[in-house]
Amino acid sequence: MKRKLGRLLMLLLVIMTVILPLASVTNTANAATTQKTTLTDKHLSSIKKKGYITVGLSADYPPYEFHQTIKGQDKIVGFDISIAEKIAKDLGVKLKVNEMGFDALLGALKTGKIDMIISGMSKTPEREKEVTFSKSYLNVKQVVMAKKEDAGKLRSSSDYEGVKVGVQKQSFQEELAQKELFGAKITSLQKMTDLVLNLQNNKIAEFTIEVQHPMN
Repeated sequence: MKRKLGRLLMLLLVIMTVILPLASVTNTANAATTQKTTLTDKHLSSIKKKGYITVGLSADYPPYEFHQTIKGQDKIVGFDISIAEKIAKDLGVKLKVNEMGFDALLGALKTGKIDMIISGMSKTPEREKEVTFSKSYLNVKQVVMAKKEDAGKLRSSSDYEGVKVGVQKQSFQEELAQKELFGAKITSLQKMTDLVLNLQNNKIAEFTIEVQHPMN
């Protein structure tokens, strides 16, 4: 499935882009600078005391995080995993991975079920009201992707009246589609692989996704 997903994404056509930063996320929201420092110290002490840090992610988004069979075992891999492993190593603790739906990540962080999110999550003003983001480690393009035969029909945001558009639940792409693709019929799904399958089966005309863009 992952290989098929990769091949399909290579065949899809990029129509429009918006560049945004990605960052890791920690639970120190709605506080002044001194309060943030205090909360961070408290959480850090708790993490070191228990001996592990728990990262929350949705492992359906290669190359950030995805499932791969390694030596006969199913593993979650990707460069977000590598970042999480480095953070754990620097803290001197073990890494635990809690896989869940993307739309559940912020709630899990706020309730203490996970210690941080590293899951291709873009910083937005709305999210910054709830949680604290790290410095950006990657710029990404938000792109609209469709089958080649539909590319000529979807050249601008005004071409989406009545068009079925797929997005991941509670993602920035969902917000972008709702605000910028005028008149589109939005279908919000749990996983990126579900969006690909819906596109293959002509249940949606396109979906929005982010791709890597070099940092300046």
